[in-house]
Amino acid sequence: MILFFFSPYTSLMLCYRLQDTKSPVVNSIASATLGQIVLHAFEKVVSEDEANAAASSTDGVVDESSTNKSPFAKDACMLFQDICYLASGDSGTFWRISSLPKGFCFELIESVLKEHPGLFKKHTALLSLVKERVCPLLMRSFSDKTEFHLLVRLIRVIHVTLKLFNNMLPMECEILLSLYTKLLETDHGPPWLRVLVLESIRGLCITDGFLRTAYDTYDAKPSASNVVQELLAAVTRILVCEKQAALIIPRELPDVPAAAAQLTAGSDLVGVATGMVKSPCLDLLDKTDAPTLPEHYLTSVAIQCILNTTEIQVSFLLASLLASNPSNNTPTSPTSATSLPPPPPVLQSDLLLAIEMATSTFPIILSTLSILLIGNTDLELYKQSLKAYTGFTTLVGLMGLVQQRDALINTACRIATPPLVTLSCDASVAVRELTAFSGPAAQNFQTRVNHAVSLSSVLLGERNLMAVVAVAGVAGQLGSVMDKGGWYFVLETLAAVEGMHSSGKTERRETVNPGIDGVKMIDGGRKMSLNALANVAVALVAGGSGAGVEMNLVLAMKNLFEASKLWELKDLKEFVGALCLLSKDGAIQAASNALEKKEVGKSGADEKLFAVTKLFEVVVMNNARIVDSPGEIFSLVVGTLIDIAHSTNCTPSIRSQVCNAFGEILTISIQTAEDDVTHGIKNGESTELKLLDPLRRFMLVSTDDVVPTGVPINSSVTVDAERVVKGPWFVDVQKVGLETVKKILMGSGHNLVHGWFLIFEVIRSVVIGGKKGGGVTSTGALMNITEASNNLESTQPSKASLLVRAAFPSLQLVCGDFLGSLGPEILFECIQTLGCFGSQPDDINISLTTIGLLWNISDHILTRRQKLEKDGKAESPTHRSNYNVGSTEKLDTPNSTLSILQASRAMLTSREYLSGPVTPKTMDVLWMHLLAHLSQLCSDWRPEVRNSANQTIFKTIGINGKRLTLDAWDECIWNILFPLLERVKISSEQAELIQQAPAPNVVAASGIPINPRDSPTKFWNETKTLTLTGITNLIIQFFPVLIELESGFEKTWNLFLDYIRSWSVGGSPEVAAAAMKSFKSLVRYPKDLLESDGSPGKLSPNIQNRLPDLWRMAWDVWEAIGQGILSEADENKGTAAPPQSVLTKSASGFGSQLIDVDKLKPLHGPFPQATLVQYVAVFVDIYDVISSTFGLYELKRLLNVLGSLLLYHTTTPAGATVSKYKTDNISDLENMSPFQDAVFTLMTGTSPDFSVIKGAPEVLILSIAGFIRLPFLRLQSLSDPEREIARLQPATGGMEKGFTYMALAKRSIQTLVTLFETYGTVSGIYSGGIFEATLACLDAPMRAKYDCPCPGVKDSTPLWRCAANTSITLVVLGLKNLDKYIADIPKEILNGIYVQILDMFDGFLLPQSNPPSSMSMDEQEVATDFEISIFETFEDDVLLHLGQLHVPDHLINHHIEIICRCSKLYTSHMSSMTDLSLPGAATAGLRSKAVSLANGTFPLDAATGKLNGSGILNLPRRILKDEMVVASPRASLTSGALPAPLAQSQIQSPLRMNLGTDVVTTGRERFAKTCLVSLLKLCSDDATDMKDVRYRIATIAAPIMLEKMSSVIKSYSSDRPLYGRLPLPRIRGEEILLVLTQLRDLQMRVGILHELIAQDKIHPLRAHILSGRNAHLFYLYPYLCDLLAAVAKAGKGSGMSPADVDEENVIDLVNACLNRVGRELGLDS
Repeated sequence: MILFFFSPYTSLMLCYRLQDTKSPVVNSIASATLGQIVLHAFEKVVSEDEANAAASSTDGVVDESSTNKSPFAKDACMLFQDICYLASGDSGTFWRISSLPKGFCFELIESVLKEHPGLFKKHTALLSLVKERVCPLLMRSFSDKTEFHLLVRLIRVIHVTLKLFNNMLPMECEILLSLYTKLLETDHGPPWLRVLVLESIRGLCITDGFLRTAYDTYDAKPSASNVVQELLAAVTRILVCEKQAALIIPRELPDVPAAAAQLTAGSDLVGVATGMVKSPCLDLLDKTDAPTLPEHYLTSVAIQCILNTTEIQVSFLLASLLASNPSNNTPTSPTSATSLPPPPPVLQSDLLLAIEMATSTFPIILSTLSILLIGNTDLELYKQSLKAYTGFTTLVGLMGLVQQRDALINTACRIATPPLVTLSCDASVAVRELTAFSGPAAQNFQTRVNHAVSLSSVLLGERNLMAVVAVAGVAGQLGSVMDKGGWYFVLETLAAVEGMHSSGKTERRETVNPGIDGVKMIDGGRKMSLNALANVAVALVAGGSGAGVEMNLVLAMKNLFEASKLWELKDLKEFVGALCLLSKDGAIQAASNALEKKEVGKSGADEKLFAVTKLFEVVVMNNARIVDSPGEIFSLVVGTLIDIAHSTNCTPSIRSQVCNAFGEILTISIQTAEDDVTHGIKNGESTELKLLDPLRRFMLVSTDDVVPTGVPINSSVTVDAERVVKGPWFVDVQKVGLETVKKILMGSGHNLVHGWFLIFEVIRSVVIGGKKGGGVTSTGALMNITEASNNLESTQPSKASLLVRAAFPSLQLVCGDFLGSLGPEILFECIQTLGCFGSQPDDINISLTTIGLLWNISDHILTRRQKLEKDGKAESPTHRSNYNVGSTEKLDTPNSTLSILQASRAMLTSREYLSGPVTPKTMDVLWMHLLAHLSQLCSDWRPEVRNSANQTIFKTIGINGKRLTLDAWDECIWNILFPLLERVKISSEQAELIQQAPAPNVVAASGIPINPRDSPTKFWNETKTLTLTGITNLIIQFFPVLIELESGFEKTWNLFLDYIRSWSVGGSPEVAAAAMKSFKSLVRYPKDLLESDGSPGKLSPNIQNRLPDLWRMAWDVWEAIGQGILSEADENKGTAAPPQSVLTKSASGFGSQLIDVDKLKPLHGPFPQATLVQYVAVFVDIYDVISSTFGLYELKRLLNVLGSLLLYHTTTPAGATVSKYKTDNISDLENMSPFQDAVFTLMTGTSPDFSVIKGAPEVLILSIAGFIRLPFLRLQSLSDPEREIARLQPATGGMEKGFTYMALAKRSIQTLVTLFETYGTVSGIYSGGIFEATLACLDAPMRAKYDCPCPGVKDSTPLWRCAANTSITLVVLGLKNLDKYIADIPKEILNGIYVQILDMFDGFLLPQSNPPSSMSMDEQEVATDFEISIFETFEDDVLLHLGQLHVPDHLINHHIEIICRCSKLYTSHMSSMTDLSLPGAATAGLRSKAVSLANGTFPLDAATGKLNGSGILNLPRRILKDEMVVASPRASLTSGALPAPLAQSQIQSPLRMNLGTDVVTTGRERFAKTCLVSLLKLCSDDATDMKDVRYRIATIAAPIMLEKMSSVIKSYSSDRPLYGRLPLPRIRGEEILLVLTQLRDLQMRVGILHELIAQDKIHPLRAHILSGRNAHLFYLYPYLCDLLAAVAKAGKGSGMSPADVDEENVIDLVNACLNRVGRELGLDS
């Protein structure tokens, strides 16, 4: 083929020839010329195309036909084809040469392709040559063993091909790029081949559009291979291969693996300087052999490849973003190099392609840059890598690639901190990428990131600070697209760096900053915090001086947080959310660190959380926007702070920081929300509650307590409230909350309207029982009694007291400054809160101050009420509608405690009158609510508090009671006063059960030492006294008003009296006294009212009409009190027995059915005697009103109570004073005790006068008579020795064994005479058995006689003598009066009276007791004289009445037998054996002379009935005591039983006894002789009055008298022979002489022995002689003869015996008697 231009062809051939010469110079010039000629040929084509383009209508796309027509193009095509042939080793077809050096061919191809790429793109023929010739040639060339210079040319051709024709030759370029990827492997070709390939790739990466086009052509296609990704991955593997491991060996890592240490031994840092060469290998065209490269050159080139790739993507992405959104104001990335040309505008598709490419290359870039940033690189390379990393991160973030952005930020944060700092983020993404490349390298990298060494070896280096600056910068630029997760990594990093910097964990270096006047800042050691450096950094920047790394960091962080002011709310929310999350995690980590420090003995007391500090700054900077926003950010912030504060593991310093931040945020937020125009809070209720509600959650106030407002409450986290509250640290949290409340009130309290509910809830929450509803129940005073008792044992202030003291100033502030601005409902809450503080147990001074505040609020409420009434808004008092403060149901039963409490609760929780317009009624409701809380405090466990509250509430009601309506009074009574009483009652009972008297040396809540005697019971007694007194005074003060309540007041009166009864009976002595005093004050109301001015018309008619019914209730209560006192006595507790009385009622009335004194028992209890006296006095006032309706039944009830109370003895408590002891244990021996005197005066006095009551005298007489028996009650409790002492000596020493009742008994005995003289003519006294019962009472001391208690010294008259005098008087009076009613009184009652009279004198005349041994003979004679006088009076005045016909014979017989027994002068065993008949037998005839002998030991003569006289001295005789012979005086009058047989041991032989010792005198000879004479006088006819009566008595007495006389004579006759010449005992002689004298002188009534006469009809003479005046002598004639014979026998012998004189008198008297017999027979001389 011939060229169109010969000259170039010739030149080609010439140069071809010349290059083979041996001259190097010629060769070089020829080669260069040859290349220029080839290029010239293509330049001609360019000129030709330009000419053709101007003439042609085509747009530059030349097809094959056009190429053939263009001669220059055809020549160029042929020439390029031959070059390709020659490069392949073939001969040229156009250029007729056979060979050309391969390297030179590659040079020519490179030159042509590089200089004229457009020709190949226009001319398809040329492009097809590249595709068909060049590309295959290039691929084949790598399979041949080539030298360095050929590879250089080969790589350069490939580089040009890839760079210029990647979009024209996609398949070929894909193959070439894949070939590059393969060549980068370590087992393909020499090392410098990889260098050449990397240099080519480096050039391609920096080529604009290459990577994007390649990615779009290959990687972006669904079915294509990831050529670009694999290529970049291969480059990355260069960095982590074993031979390049030095790059990833951690700097200063103490524990480097041995293999890696050998690889890096002697190596320097990898960096730009260490990898620099004079010329790249691709530029070494004149080198035949590969040059010696620096050690890290390969790594350096690979690094540049990645950096270039990153930067080109960043540039393109930035241009794309700007082109797609020209209005975007996003700051330019810091990685945008100023040297790069501005990118051209791109379409939207390009932007999407860029995003896809960034996503695809992200793992490679991330892993590579991560290696560079943490690897063994120099500072310059670190800066370049950091620049590329931050730029890529910024652009990825702006494109919205969330996962990639987070991974980049994650890794950057991990890199920014020293490797051993624990972060939640790690380099896991990069590690995963590395594991796909090289196992050992990945292991080394992970060692670099997570290697565990001592934390103290971790230092914050300059690179860390630079990385942190970059992270802060990136975060600031991505603020609009960052989410919470990304922000979390950034903020966590900043927090870690700030913590290390402030703790001094930085590398020591010295940097002199000349811009600050020579100030020298030394890094290292203890550093200022970054916050402290912020102002310095600002000053440096403003001064124009260059700031160091630390200052850059400070500025970056400052700018980052200040940039939050420019973000939208949604972006700010993400940022704040990350801060919140970091705050929580930081608190957890700090807790773990604190535990570790505690284990090693370190302390972290000053530790603060970076996140909390920045969160506070951000919230403050954006406070206005946050407050005005819907509330999500605000809720998130405060919720986080609350959760941290409530965390159980939070350290004290962090909790303090969090709490302070919480309080400041709330305070600032409320101040920000203030509206200066409306003087309120912006947006009203919703904003106010939104800002204040966190306080409630912060303090863990129950959500159930929230007043319904319609505003939802958002709680982000649910906490275990119980667990939090139990934490000891929660007190500190609460204290901060309370301080916040105070700050809010001080700064913004005047603007609060709707948030007062929450304010009061928070304040109230620190008080135990301070929840809504908890402070108004009766259990408020009970729930802390145990705790209160424990508080008494500790003098140290508790944490609860600190809270109370912290909260109370806020409450004082409200009550002092804001009362006028509080509405009714808020005042309601305020009062309730004050009530809670009043009942809190931690600070008594606060409780007392609270009571004063309640008083102030009361004044405020009443002042507002007066103002409302003055303004005309109040209803008229006469037309005021009825209202109940709450739905309170009135009580129907007096003691319905449950109903009271329910009513109280219903009233206090009602708000129905608080809403709507404010009226006086509203103020009334509030006032009632205030009183209710004062009522609560009245039952507080501390005496100072409850007593102060008591005084305050009663004073308040007393002052304002006149303004209350009837309905208000009704509410006050049933919802305030009675619940108060019930709470005091329950609380005191609980206190007594829980705690007794405090231990010694205990300090009370007030700080005053407690006296051991001052038990809680004593303090409660004072409270009960105040309460009773207060309510009593109110009732008395407002009685005219209260009585208008009609039936309501009756219930009130009845219930209050029931409380008085309860506390009188069940309370302590002090309370009982107070209750009785209140009772007396109430019942004395009419009398006091009349006595106040003396006007009888003082009482209104309504009161006068109602008083009887009310006082009748008081009478019932009075009686119940008495019964209660008796039932509460120690002896009656736990028994169902009714209270005992001195008397009981029989079926027919009050008769002889007396309770035996043996059955009575003293009662003991705490009720004081003084109160008993007051108790009696109360009845007098009651009786004055109810006297018209007070009947006999009521009197009996009265006397029953009083009589039983006389048995009551006060038990003085332990530790009582001496005066108290003497008061309760006064001696009643000489004078009656006060209570006895009060009772006796009440019964016998004239006021009240019970005589007007029908049947009252009888009952009074009976009751007073019963008192006579009481002295014997005391003897029951005494032992035998003590009883003997009490009989002989007066009672001394008080009440050790009880009252003596001596004075009362004597006074009663005296009074009975008066009463009988006054009322003795009343028939009821006899028909009702009163007379009989009275005598039975007198019988007790008469029968006891010497066993009666010894009387006093002043009045030494024995009790039995007083009773005997009175009894004989009463019998005489009674029988005289009884004669008037004999016909009207039943026979049984009459017989009972007579039996009682006889039994009484039987016991008196024949007492069981003996005179005491200390009794002198004179005293015994006086006693005998008294007995004789009583006997004679009885015989003269009583016996004649008993002889009347209506009196049964056996009663007369009984009395005569009593005389017979009284006439006994001595006792003798011989006489006893012949006198074993019972004198009490009621037989009309003579007793049987036959006597039953015990055990049949003594045989009797069957004819005579006498003892068999033979051998009588040899018979055993019984020595019987007097009480064995004489029947007991208490024996029944109708009993016919014989005494029990004597035991054999009681029978003694007379041989063992001295003669005469068988006779024992009775001791009352004169009295016995008087009785003996009296017995004979009963049969005498000397008296001529009342002949029938005397005859009847003589008829009954004659047999007994004869039997007595015969027994005396027979006894003397039988005993006389035993004595022989010795005289019988004196008493025997005096007895026989007295008997014989009386028999001689006796003139019997005629016919009194008619029964004997009637029985003996066979002997008329016998009947005649026994009916005359000497009948007794005829009857005794045999016995007189025996006596005479016995005396005559004893007198035989020589000399005179001592008995001769007396026996001569006996003989004379017997003779005289016999003479009378003879004279009666007419045989007298």
